[in-house]
Amino acid sequence: MYQITSAMKEYIKTIFSIEENGERAKTTELAKKLHVKPASVTEMTRKMGEMGLSYYKPYHQMKLTERGCDAATKILRRHRLLEKLFVDLLGLDAASACDEASKLELLLSDHTINRICAVFNHPTTCPCDKPIFSDERCCGR
Repeated sequence: MYQITSAMKEYIKTIFSIEENGERAKTTELAKKLHVKPASVTEMTRKMGEMGLSYYKPYHQMKLTERGCDAATKILRRHRLLEKLFVDLLGLDAASACDEASKLELLLSDHTINRICAVFNHPTTCPCDKPIFSDERCCGR
């Protein structure tokens, strides 16, 4: 099993978002979006490749593997359910909810995330109207 660090989480989410938009994740684009140097992107994507999370070929695009995509959807599910909780229950604005969700998305247990999902009747979208991915152990969608 692999341990996803907080920094890797940001790379995974960013690469997934780029791919979700039908674009290719390139070193320079990732560096710009993550506010890091291109050399840092190269090093992190190399590590992610060793962990089986991404495909990386120097001087080419990065692409998430199936394992990487699974990690991304799990992280984004957690993030978007936390956003829903913060906006709908606590009344935070979407930007603040997003910031807070990013801080907690890897810390809460699957059980707690699934309880949040159940409390909101298994929502399919977050406050930003992005899809909330399902978990067969929770909603079976």
